[in-house]
Amino acid sequence: MEKFIEALGRKAWADASRELDSSSNCFGFARYVPETAAKLDDTYPEEAETFFLAFIIAVSNRTPDGRSEDSIRLAKRIIAESGLTCSNDKAAYEVGLRIRSGAMHPTVMQQACQLAFYYLDSKGYVADSIKEDDHWWRMPLI
Repeated sequence: MEKFIEALGRKAWADASRELDSSSNCFGFARYVPETAAKLDDTYPEEAETFFLAFIIAVSNRTPDGRSEDSIRLAKRIIAESGLTCSNDKAAYEVGLRIRSGAMHPTVMQQACQLAFYYLDSKGYVADSIKEDDHWWRMPLI
């Protein structure tokens, strides 16, 4: 995750997207989500917020394919109930590129969503009505 955080610090949105893709491609990714979110908040909170807003919007525009329904459904719901937008066009384009092109595997995307959901919740963007329990942000690994 260090390379992901470094890329955010440089506002290298495409690099950050690639690094998140790489880092979230593991079975134990969810264990690192709270720690990573705290580290992002301590280092590059504005950049992380911009990245995750762009990420969740791109995810919400995907079509579920049998491996990513939960993350897409939750992303759509968060956006609908919170009215989220990303005002940084460059970030929206570069972050969304891996998702739109399908370069990020749907299962990996679902894993990466955990960090996006958790981080955006820590910033107050996720409505309480979405959170059914303490682990609402966890996505199943398919």
